[in-house]
This record gives sequence, structure tokens and C-alpha cells, in this order.
Amino acid sequence: MKEHAAHWQRTLLGAEIWNNVETRNQPVNDLIDTVHDQALHTRFPFNLVREETSRARHSAAPPAQRPTGTTKAPPRSFALRSTQAQQPQPQRPPIVLFTAEQATPTNPLLEFRGGETWARFPQNRRSLGIDVYLPLNTSSTTTAAAAESTAQTEDPNDGEEAQEEEDEDDEVEEQVEILALEQFFPLIHFRHLRSLKITGMVQSYQKYIWQAAWLNTGLEELELSMVCEPRLRRSFTGVWPCIKGGWTMNPTHYSAPVYYGTGAGTLPRTIGEGEYLDKLALEKAKVCAMVHGPTRNRLSLRTLTLTGFVVDADPILLWFDPARLKCLHFKDFCVDAGFYLCEAMHRVSVLFPRRLGPAEGDEAVVARRVHLRTELKVVQLRGGRKVGEMPFTGPQCLREGREGAEEEGAGVGDILAPAPAPADTTAPAEEV
Repeated sequence: MKEHAAHWQRTLLGAEIWNNVETRNQPVNDLIDTVHDQALHTRFPFNLVREETSRARHSAAPPAQRPTGTTKAPPRSFALRSTQAQQPQPQRPPIVLFTAEQATPTNPLLEFRGGETWARFPQNRRSLGIDVYLPLNTSSTTTAAAAESTAQTEDPNDGEEAQEEEDEDDEVEEQVEILALEQFFPLIHFRHLRSLKITGMVQSYQKYIWQAAWLNTGLEELELSMVCEPRLRRSFTGVWPCIKGGWTMNPTHYSAPVYYGTGAGTLPRTIGEGEYLDKLALEKAKVCAMVHGPTRNRLSLRTLTLTGFVVDADPILLWFDPARLKCLHFKDFCVDAGFYLCEAMHRVSVLFPRRLGPAEGDEAVVARRVHLRTELKVVQLRGGRKVGEMPFTGPQCLREGREGAEEEGAGVGDILAPAPAPADTTAPAEEV
């Protein structure tokens, strides 16, 4: 902590308070390390003695010694209440728990909505994988496509209008149901997780994710994936490269503390929109986690995998254990906001998407979006050669082309086929 005093001084509680907290928590931290380092048969001692069944003691006094006396008959209203109480209440269906092969990082539970679904996870699970992405207009898009197909079959003259509507539908953004933040609160009830994967996130859930990471003292693998990539304002003057292709990590092992977050895991609107690996969110989560149970001084993670995050060095430097962290895996759409590794973490491997080289394959072909209504054309072939061309306006233009070819005495091999759209070799401007 002394080596990075300036970074600890920029935390919410300050360097002095965190120094006292870690000193008092050191026995708990050592005990957690000892328990996790023990072998399985010594960590959980089994009860080798057969457990005796316990029975409640009842009075064995003879009837003559039991208290006797005259009692009044209960009123009729009491009998009615007793009858109503004895009526069977409707029973809720039993909760079916997920098996060990379900909702895992390799087989995540799709369209997770929280709520009563949390009750289907046993609290002693060692791995958990959920995907919270849920689009809303999937069924409506399918219905609209079927309606357009039917309209074209019934009335070919409306092909151009249907094509225009289809192009407009392609430009409509997909609507997504956002899972409320509080639906992640039950995640902090787990204590035995070793691997956790949460994907399909549209908003930040770092408030409870990091609490769970602190409370699961044996958690080794954590993967977090956002749906949208970070977007920066054009007026932002910082130089934040994408972690991909030719990116190189800053070779320095020390830099001044920085902070670009809001405390909730997101970028401020003055910079842009996106998920931010927030050191203050980790600090708040640790304070809350210490109220719920024992925690380590540093996170127990060995592998951290991120998708769609803006990252700098401070969260890794402050809250990750250099003796345990082995790998940082940045997948798609991650942005470098000043990331480096301290001297104690020089052995940590950093993975990110590489650019294809000549030895791995040919260069990637740049593609672009094609506007079918304006670029698709119909060509007329005769004897295997192109003899005519016309813009595609719908199924009616194919019929007119065939009729015109027959009138001109086209052969049997004459074909009318849509021509491919022209290719564009220019790469679009890329903006984060």
C-alpha cells in the first residue's frame, strides 16, 4: 500500500482507513487462504458416527395425577373459525432446481429475468452463467416479414413499396427489455462460486456483481460482457485506443492515479456512454460485502474477462491480488483509458483480439451495407453473355423482362437474374 500511496489516497475512505481495515482483517484473510489451500477431505470433516434420532419427551404421569376440571364448551364462532382454518390451502407448485449442467459459463441461461428464477439456483453452486439480453421486437419482425411475403404474392405490383418498407424496417433499432438493477441483489447470497459469467448486459450491474465477487472468497474466473460498445463524444480530447489489432500495452509500471467514472460503473456523459471498470464501484462493493460476511483484502480472481469495457490501471492495482491474478482477457470493444500493470503483476498475461497476419490467413475483406432498393439490378443473359440490364423494382420487372425477351425471340437459355451489388473496397471511418 505504501508503494501506491497516491492511488490509495484517492479512494473514498482514504489510505489511512484502508490501512487499518486491512490490518484488522488480516487474520480473516489468512484463515480464508488456509481453508482454500486445504485438501478436500481435511476441509470438510465427515461425521463418521451415526447420528441418533432425537425424540420429543412426553409426559408419562398416570391419568389420576393429571389435572382435571370442568371446561366450558367453546362458542359456535370458534368452531366456525376452526373449520375455516382446517380447509386445505392452495399449494404452490414445487420449485424445480437447475442441474449442475444448466446455467453454467459453458451453457449459460438465456433471457434471464431474475425474480423467482433465483430460487432455482442452489446456494452451493460452484459455477453460474446467465445471459440477461432480451429483445422485444423479435416476434413482431417475423410477423411483418410474413405479411410482406403474403402481400407480394397476392399483388406483385406492390413489390417496390414492400421493398421500401423492408429497408425502413432494417434501419429501426432493436428494442431491448432492460433488467432492473435490483434483480441482481440475490447474487450476493452465493458463497461457493468458483466461476461466474454474466453476458448480454445493457446497463451496469457492477454494484452487486462486485459484492458477489468479494463474498465468494474462492471465485477464480469472472467474465462480464456488455451488448453495446463504448461511444465517446467527438469533443472528448483524450486518446483512448481500442484494445485490438495493433494495440500495445503501456510498458510503464507506475503512473499518476486517474478516474473517469461515476461510482456506478459507467462513463460520465461529458466523456460518452459505455461501461467503465470503476475502482470506486469496487470499493463501495467491498464496504457493503464486509457487512454481509468475511472477505479477503484483495479479490481472489485469477482470470478476468471483459467485453465492451473502458479500462485503466487503478482498479487492477488497488483491488486485485498480484499473487493470484494470472490473466486479463479483453475481448471485443474494450478501450484503453490508461491501462498498465504494476511491477508486482509483470507475470500477468494480457489477451486481446489480434489482427490477422500473413501466416494466419489472408487479409480481411472490407464489407459495407448494401441498399437493395437502389443498387440491385436485373441482367438479361443470352448464350451465357450479358445483353441487357435494368434496375430491380420488384417481381413485376422480372415478368416484364421475360415477356420482352420472348417477343424478341430469346432462346431457351436466356435467363433473367439479379446482378450482385457493386463491391466497395473503401473502409468506413471507425469511431469508438
